[in-house]
Amino acid sequence: MRHFIRRMIFCVFLFWSIGIVIPMHAYSAVHYVSPTGTATWAESTDRNSPCDIFDTAMQNAQAGDTVIFLDGIYEHLGNPDWEQSMIQPSNSGTEGNPIIFRSENPLGAELVVRAATTKAWKAIGSYNRDWIVIDGFKVYGRNRITEIVVGGSVMLYNADNITIKNCEIIGITHSASGTNVEGIRINDSKNVAIENCKIHGFVDSSNHHNTSAYKLYDSSNVIVENCTIYDCTAALYDKQGGYNNTYRYNLIYNCNHGFYIQSAGVNNGNHEIYQNIFVNNSSTAIRHPSGDSHASDNMQVYNNVVYGGYRGFARGDAGDWSYWNNIVVTRGYSFTGFKEYGRPDYSDYQCFYDGQNFEVNLYVAGEATYTSLADWKSSGKLIGGGNPDLHSIYQNPLFVDPENYDFRLQSGSPCKGTGKDGKDMGAYPNGDDGTVIGYTPPGSPSRPDKRTLWLSH
Repeated sequence: MRHFIRRMIFCVFLFWSIGIVIPMHAYSAVHYVSPTGTATWAESTDRNSPCDIFDTAMQNAQAGDTVIFLDGIYEHLGNPDWEQSMIQPSNSGTEGNPIIFRSENPLGAELVVRAATTKAWKAIGSYNRDWIVIDGFKVYGRNRITEIVVGGSVMLYNADNITIKNCEIIGITHSASGTNVEGIRINDSKNVAIENCKIHGFVDSSNHHNTSAYKLYDSSNVIVENCTIYDCTAALYDKQGGYNNTYRYNLIYNCNHGFYIQSAGVNNGNHEIYQNIFVNNSSTAIRHPSGDSHASDNMQVYNNVVYGGYRGFARGDAGDWSYWNNIVVTRGYSFTGFKEYGRPDYSDYQCFYDGQNFEVNLYVAGEATYTSLADWKSSGKLIGGGNPDLHSIYQNPLFVDPENYDFRLQSGSPCKGTGKDGKDMGAYPNGDDGTVIGYTPPGSPSRPDKRTLWLSH
């Protein structure tokens, strides 16, 4: 009798579990959309019967669904609130069952911003919806036909557990200096991954950093990795209130600022910036601006390459910053400190070359400029009074082929095995271990030896 009762309890539990689980998945399916689709949602599971994206797919896609965009130009006239997008889902996915929006062929589906006014808005994004994947689109942050800037491209607002990957995001030069224009904007969100995207052409003609490839407000646990960003006023702009964010494996070149972080009245920090390559960014590779009295705390900058440009690192007046295992080859200053506390908390095991000047206290009385690494090592200019860069070197790092963006180290490089903890300095701390830096075209064959950077032009 006892065994019978146990079986009955097990059967009741099993049927109860099935009743709970199956409805979450029973209607999950692959659906197809096209710019001219007219099918119903139910009919759109057939590739030959795609539906409309705006009025049908966005209203009906639910957890577990994959919405495949057939090749073509998706353009929509509208004028939503600033935090919303042309394409945004009505429902959320769930953990293990996100809603996936994917271009059938890499970059074959083109999403075009077109606004009824010049009000800034975005092509695709998520507004108060979670567990969404955006994969493989070519996105224009402009009116594609008239070339009038109207905002950015991808918008996340109060959206958690979002992935944006394999996209190309294209901007435009504009003259509305100081206007917030960006390729990807993240507001009040967490657990976001930006992976393997190419972003370019977001330029303020007056070089104001509010125009950027990427911009973040009040968001945490964001990872930006394996992206290539070029020809932008600012590449990565962590503007305010960001915590526990990671920036790694990115190639950033021909921008004014590579990475720009500003507290903007709200503390931020606990960021890691590592294994990035910054090339010919005209102002600064990594910058915390002067006049920002709020703290950017526990900022860790390590194993990056800075090549060309005027400044390597610059930091403002508050927070704590640590630098190690970086290679900095500039035509100006390796490090600039703005104001009294614009100095490193820790700086060591680095290689400097060409630009040998170290400048501190730039905008206050007692400004000091150090024109040799030896002088800098005895300067006592760490926060707390210690000497910086005691194990750092001033030598040619001997990159394999920097003019062709190959920043691996030659076998005879003085940076091999001389970094902190015996690591190599630069973007490849473990040597030729297959690390990929920058964007790889979706569907492309593996890079030669998985080492050579893809050039984006």
